[in-house]
Amino acid sequence: MAGTTVRIVLDDKAYELALKPPAPEIASLHPAARAMLEHAEWTAGANPVRVVRCTVAEARALLDYFGRLCDQLTASHDESAGVCARARDSVRRALVAAGG
Repeated sequence: MAGTTVRIVLDDKAYELALKPPAPEIASLHPAARAMLEHAEWTAGANPVRVVRCTVAEARALLDYFGRLCDQLTASHDESAGVCARARDSVRRALVAAGG
């Protein structure tokens, strides 16, 4: 599994949500995962997305972060919870597709 590249497609709202400073009760995104997000490829279109290419470990860190963030947003009835849940599911599917 070493050297496996995971390709994740995130909508622009999820991308922005991941890079936004988290609430104090949420552990911040791992620095390597943040750096990987900052280098994501932007694709224009009706629904702009970011294509993230990363290692399995970085994808797992992103999955953990979106999971924690989604739990917090859902508990606080934040309207961004749906965006976060879709992002979490997208990361999970990408990991499965990559064999991670």
